[in-house]
Amino acid sequence: MDMDGIEKPSFSPRRRFWAAVQVVISVVALGAACFLVNKISANHYVRTHLASEGEEMLSPLTVRLLDSITNRVKVIVFFDSNDPVFSSVEALLREYRLKCPNLEVEYVDYLRNPGRAQLVKDKYKLSFVSAGNNTYFKNLVLFDCNGRTKLVHGKELSDYDVSEVLSGESRRVKRKSFKGEMLFTSALFSVIDLEPQNVYFLEGHREMDYRSEGESGYSKFADILRQMNLELERLSLRGTNRVPEDCNLLVVAGPQDTIAQAELEKITAYLNGGGRAFILINSLFKKSGLEKLLPEFGVRLGYNFVLDEESTFTGQDMLVTNFVAHPIVKPLFNSGVYMVLPQSVSKVKGLSGADTAKVEEIAFTSDSGIAVTTDSQSGGYENPFQDFRGPIPVMAAVEKGGVQGVSNSRDLARLVVIGDSLCMRNQAIDSVANRDFVALAVNWLLERGRMMGGIGPRPVKEYRLTMTQSQIAAVRWLLLIGGPGIILGFGFVVWVRRQY
Repeated sequence: MDMDGIEKPSFSPRRRFWAAVQVVISVVALGAACFLVNKISANHYVRTHLASEGEEMLSPLTVRLLDSITNRVKVIVFFDSNDPVFSSVEALLREYRLKCPNLEVEYVDYLRNPGRAQLVKDKYKLSFVSAGNNTYFKNLVLFDCNGRTKLVHGKELSDYDVSEVLSGESRRVKRKSFKGEMLFTSALFSVIDLEPQNVYFLEGHREMDYRSEGESGYSKFADILRQMNLELERLSLRGTNRVPEDCNLLVVAGPQDTIAQAELEKITAYLNGGGRAFILINSLFKKSGLEKLLPEFGVRLGYNFVLDEESTFTGQDMLVTNFVAHPIVKPLFNSGVYMVLPQSVSKVKGLSGADTAKVEEIAFTSDSGIAVTTDSQSGGYENPFQDFRGPIPVMAAVEKGGVQGVSNSRDLARLVVIGDSLCMRNQAIDSVANRDFVALAVNWLLERGRMMGGIGPRPVKEYRLTMTQSQIAAVRWLLLIGGPGIILGFGFVVWVRRQY
């Protein structure tokens, strides 16, 4: 038979078998080479930042601190992963983790993993705003080292540009910078430092009790301070007692009885020596003696109670949302502080001189605010807000003494005065951003970022791509059809060529 007309196969079964063996050997060899390269590079590599100069680079101070950490530090990122700030937090903590293996970072998305979120909430005694059957969680980053904890609230992590909102050009508040490194490094200092700061609560004048867990107590207020790694003590200034030298912060929480002149003098001496005080005023025309002390620090208390017809819920309360660009309240833009019948807290006018206190009125009512006064009970006390209507200040931040322009100067006194103590009771403190306000105020009073001298906020860059609807549609079809179509086209060309 003539075999010349029969087409022989290109490859014999034997050649096909050995070709398959060679392919398998090549794949195994390639896999082994990749494994060895990764194994070697795991211990011998150089990390290079491809971002712009200065971006994502840790400061020398942070690097030194991370290198010095020998204890295990737990970091819990209690965050909504869809929040715009989350990616910045995640990227920064990745840098921290690469520098310090003793950092253990856990991400808890309370919306996607409510079970784990509840365990964290119970363990660290975290409280959140509740309304009906809904719970509104608040983003935070928690640092824990041997039971010492420090919270960094999500609202503290960014600076915002509110100029367009204030000018009426836009209703959108833009993130201007990210302060994660400054706050995270400060938090690490706090939890590994063996000397916590001390907070003393003045007592003896029917002040709010930070040990009471009832609706009128201040136990939740105290829990916030403990979470900030602060030690709490009671303080009586009667007799020969004075403000202790280890007092880092004095809290005067709504005294209902008059503070004696001798006690006021001791508080004044403490503040003039560079002390810090968080003063919450009791309203309803009750004189505590603080109206005599505070003018020396540039603050005048109005003998009144303030109402706001525009933002009231019951007629005797208000939601304060009118803030200035001060470090305490700037993170609270687009939020608010719930207050109950506050007194006005204003700056004393006409003061001048080198020793004059720097006073900033940091929160106001709306234009519908009104200060209600009673002449028969004024006792001759001058009240500049009698029958006054308009934006009324209800909070003030004060700095006095020290070296001008240097926040960490010795003998620099700092005060935060708010015209309401009821808003921080257990019954009300979970309202809106009241908890955040406490943390922000205490951080400012204690200058928690002062050791972070060389660490500044990182600018947030925004890139906007403007496209018409037709252009968006074209891009959509290009991605859905164009990309796969090109690949299929190349495959078809290869198939055709092999046929001929």
